[in-house]
Formats: sequence, C-alpha cells, structure tokens
Amino acid sequence: MTDDEPKDPEVEDTYEVWLRELWAEDVRRFDRAVLALAGGTLALSATFVRDLAASPAKQLGALAVGWVFLLAAVFFVVGSYIPSKVAIEARFKGDEDLGDKWSAIAWGLSLFGGASFGVGAGFLAWFALVNVA
Repeated sequence: MTDDEPKDPEVEDTYEVWLRELWAEDVRRFDRAVLALAGGTLALSATFVRDLAASPAKQLGALAVGWVFLLAAVFFVVGSYIPSKVAIEARFKGDEDLGDKWSAIAWGLSLFGGASFGVGAGFLAWFALVNVA
C-alpha cells in the first residue's frame, strides 16, 4: 500500500483505539510496579534498620532521604490518578486536546514517581552498604 492509496477509516479508528488501550495498560503496569517496589523497599528498609543494621546506625540522613523519596514516589503515582480521570472525562465529552493535556500531566507524575523511587532506592542502598553489620 502506498501513501497515495485511500485508507480505510474504520481500520485507522480501530488501530488508534488499540494503541490508546495499549498505552493505558502500560501506564497502569508502570504505576503498579512503582507502588509495589516503593512499598516493598520501605518495608525491607524498616526490617533492615530493626534487625540487621549496625548499632548505632551510621548515615541516618541517607535513610531519611531515601524514605522521603520513596514516599514521594507513592504520592506522585497516586496523584497521577486524578489527572488521568480528568483526561478520560474530557475525552468522553469529545475534547481530545484537553484529554491529551491531562494525560501528559498524569504520565509526567508517573515518571516523577519512577524517578523518585530510583533516587530513594539509591539512598537506601547507600545506607545499607554503610551499615552492614
């Protein structure tokens, strides 16, 4: 098929719907992964502090910063649900441009959540390495 040939609008619409569904599922998986990893890392670090860290623990600032970033990851990901809902409502009302803007905000918050997880996990790894008993 060349660019000069007419395209079937029904096929293009179906393809666009499929791409949007694929994108939405990808975002859901990413958000779930960040939430699960952040929660698990918080729990694991609390266990490490209680049971495995040297006493007295060194570099408590790294622990605190790591926890702050992990909590920020959770808040960013949970916060992405509101603009995502607004985007869906805008599209439902036929305003694709507004829906795209809110989707970009939701995706940005999810990305900030992922980045916050990475930074938080890095600080906790540093804390763990310094405090291995």
